[in-house]
Amino acid sequence: MRSFDRALYLPKEWTDDPDRLEAAYVPPDTGFATKPKLATRMIARAIAASVPFKWVAGDTVYGVGDIEQQLRRAGKGYVLGVSSAHVFRSWGKRRSVAGTAADIAQTRRAVRLEAPVGRGRNQRTRPA
Repeated sequence: MRSFDRALYLPKEWTDDPDRLEAAYVPPDTGFATKPKLATRMIARAIAASVPFKWVAGDTVYGVGDIEQQLRRAGKGYVLGVSSAHVFRSWGKRRSVAGTAADIAQTRRAVRLEAPVGRGRNQRTRPA
């Protein structure tokens, strides 16, 4: 079973215009919230309701920050896009990476990962 939450993002121009909200049948007490703020609210509701989930994915709009911290505190995995200007911090030695994907691939040791035979997406991997 999959459980999903949803929240409609409304631009500030909408939430600041009571007539527009009324014409679209949006509750008048709906205030502006950024997409990351909507996401943190949905994640908080899922955690509070004990909805089983292991990870969350989001594009660069959600980036890193409150969402990342919230998921880390909850022990959940995440894949969040970041802008190309984002600086990653690591405990390891800092490595400079620049160039095209092909250039970078030639300078790094490639590791090929393959799925086990017979473990397709629509096949069971363990007894039900």
